[in-house]
Amino acid sequence: MSHANQNTRAALADEIERLSHGSENRRFLRAMPQFKVELALPERLRDLLAQLDDAAPTPHLAARNTGR
Repeated sequence: MSHANQNTRAALADEIERLSHGSENRRFLRAMPQFKVELALPERLRDLLAQLDDAAPTPHLAARNTGR
């Protein structure tokens, strides 16, 4: 990749990042239902997290089993 092409790509990436953090973009995204923040976890996700907690060893037992 040429030096000029690298500079153009870097400038484009910087511009996209700048625009994505702008207040206009945030206001636009907040109005879209896909980007609304859900305060509660869906039941299915809570169930999966509970299964993960059940499957993971507790830290004090894991340390005891490894001799720490």
